Amino acid sequence: MVLVYSILAMVALLAIASFAVDWGYVQCTKSEMQRTADATSRGYLSIYSIYGTNAANANGPQLYEKTYGLNPIDSGSPASPTVSTTWGYWVAASSQFIAGTNSSYPIAVRTVVSRKASNLNPLSMPIARAIGWQSTDITCAATAVLIQTEQSQGANVPSTSDLWLAGMPNGSKASANASGQYQDTTANATAYQATTIPVTPGTYLKFDYIDGHSANSPTVTSVPPDGDTGFILSHEAGAENGVASITAPINCLIGLFLNANAPNTSAAPAALDYSSASSRDQEQYDSIQLKQPFFIGDGLTSAGASQMFKVPAGCTRLFLGTMDGYQWHNNNGNINCSVTATLTIEMKQ
Repeated sequence: MVLVYSILAMVALLAIASFAVDWGYVQCTKSEMQRTADATSRGYLSIYSIYGTNAANANGPQLYEKTYGLNPIDSGSPASPTVSTTWGYWVAASSQFIAGTNSSYPIAVRTVVSRKASNLNPLSMPIARAIGWQSTDITCAATAVLIQTEQSQGANVPSTSDLWLAGMPNGSKASANASGQYQDTTANATAYQATTIPVTPGTYLKFDYIDGHSANSPTVTSVPPDGDTGFILSHEAGAENGVASITAPINCLIGLFLNANAPNTSAAPAALDYSSASSRDQEQYDSIQLKQPFFIGDGLTSAGASQMFKVPAGCTRLFLGTMDGYQWHNNNGNINCSVTATLTIEMKQ
């Protein structure tokens, strides 16, 4: 009798262990499918926000295929999930996604990723099938919502705008030459701040309709916003007031992200180098840090595409200026542009 009970207990323990293995497999697969749903919905809206609906519909399926291919567990199974993507809008009051269009509410995309018996692709159970539990159904969904519409601000950036004075209190000084001469002050080389544009960390800014000319001295010929690419230089004083140096064409348009603190309250980050044409020709810049001056130029790639600049974590302010080595206060000219904050994507389940 004891032997019978022992055998039954052993069978029960094996069954529990088997179910635990299968449960873990199901949860891992579900996590991967949820990741695929999230990435697909977000990807559709990311493309839509820049290129429109047609481009999103044309390229969206590739986003799913790429993301699903990175799933180490489920991508190796014989059957692929069923994926459906629906355009609609989001009603915040009821936390509800509704298919269709309604200009009174933000645009949304909902992606459903499923493996179901009705679709002939249920998730097979590795061990439990031995006792008759062949498969299970899994459904994951994710909704991406465009919460913020684009907002633009015109900017008239004087060539005297010295970014090494950005965010500094009145009376601060910066940008003398190697001999300590020709220093700028907040009185004669104030940094230009774009005050009405929301600089939300994780979103992107683009700079359009850029024109004007800048000259680093009254005696030199002014140049367009890309600067003089035959004259590459760095900030002569190096990192100063907590703001990093930069290497870029003289008289080009440059920008700077800051948080709410004066920049000299923490150490300067590494300097960015835009001495090569390729470094100035990217469509998207994702790794600019606070207090790192960055190249903007005419805001376009060599192919004419708008360049996108990701707002770093902690950012609350955007400053614009021109590139020089020292003594901004004797510069001539100005650069005009439109600064646009792109759409913000939020995920809803």
